[in-house]
Amino acid sequence: MDWYEIAGYAGSFVFLLLSGYFALKWKQAISLLKELGEAFSASSIALEDKKLTNQEAIELLKEWTDVMTAVLALLGKK
Repeated sequence: MDWYEIAGYAGSFVFLLLSGYFALKWKQAISLLKELGEAFSASSIALEDKKLTNQEAIELLKEWTDVMTAVLALLGKK
């Protein structure tokens, strides 16, 4: 087995690991965009009449908490 064959196998292995990692991050990024869309839509509906009730404030807090959860999942644990 020559050195370029070993390098090829090693490169393929590294590529597989990185592609799996980026696939996971891509799913997390899509989740973040989905949560952002939901939060902005809920904010728009709640502020349409320029009055914010307690129930609307609670719903908005839940939506934006979901956004922060998605952001933290995308950033990972440090």
